[in-house]
Amino acid sequence: MEIQPNTLYEQSVFVPFLKTIVKITIFLPPKFPSEYPVISIEPRVPLGRVSASGQVEIQWNQHMKLGNTIKDILQELLNYSGPNAALNLNDIHPSLRNIQMISDLELLLNDEDEFNDFFEDLDQIKSTRKLELDLIASNVETCRSTAALEPQYHEKLNRINTLIQEENQLRMRFQELAQQHQLLADKFKIDNVKALIKKQVDGLENQSDECIQELQYDATSEAWIKKYQQIRKSYHLAVARLNGLEPAA
Repeated sequence: MEIQPNTLYEQSVFVPFLKTIVKITIFLPPKFPSEYPVISIEPRVPLGRVSASGQVEIQWNQHMKLGNTIKDILQELLNYSGPNAALNLNDIHPSLRNIQMISDLELLLNDEDEFNDFFEDLDQIKSTRKLELDLIASNVETCRSTAALEPQYHEKLNRINTLIQEENQLRMRFQELAQQHQLLADKFKIDNVKALIKKQVDGLENQSDECIQELQYDATSEAWIKKYQQIRKSYHLAVARLNGLEPAA
C-alpha cells in the first residue's frame, strides 16, 4: 500500500501479556517525511517510550523507513511482559542510567528521602545550589558594605541638613537686606529728598517767625541774636540745597 502525507492510518495488534487488542494510530503530516509521523497507542501500554497521553516517542529523520519504525513498535508490544519490563531511561536523562526497571523508578518516586537525595545529586541542581550560595554570599557582603557606609551616610546627611538651614537663614537675611535697600532707595528718591528739605525749610521759616515775635520782649539779648542768626543760616542752607535739586532752567 502506498502511503500518502496528510493521512491517518490505523493498525490493530493483540498484546499477549495484556490479553487485549490495542490500536496503533499513525498520522502522516502534510510535509512527511520531512516532518516526523505522529504515532499513538490506545489503550495506552506502559512501554518506556510511550507518554502518558499514549503517544509514542520516536527518533525520526526523512531517510528512515516508516515500515521499520512500525515494525519495531509492534515487536515491543508483542514482547511486552508487564510493568517490570526493562527500561532504558538513559535516553530520558543520564542521571537515570542506574534505573533498569519500572519498579525501580516507582520505588524512587515513593521514597521521599531517596528521591530528595537523587534530586539534590543532579548536576543541574548542584549548579543551582552553588549559584544560590554565591548569591547569598554576595548579598551578605553587600549588606556589610552598606552597613559600613551608614555612619558616613548619616554624617553627610546631617551636613546637608545643616547647609540647608544655613541657606534658609542666608535667604531670610538677604530678603531683609533687600527690604532695607528698598526703603533706603525710596527714602533717597529725588522727590522724597525735596519733600524732606521743603519740610525743613518750612520749619526753619516758622522758627524765624517765632524768634522775631520774641524780639519785642528782649531786643538787646545777645543770645537771641545768635539764635536768630543760626536759624537764618540753616534756613538759607536748606533753601540752597532745595534749589540745587531743581532742574536747571
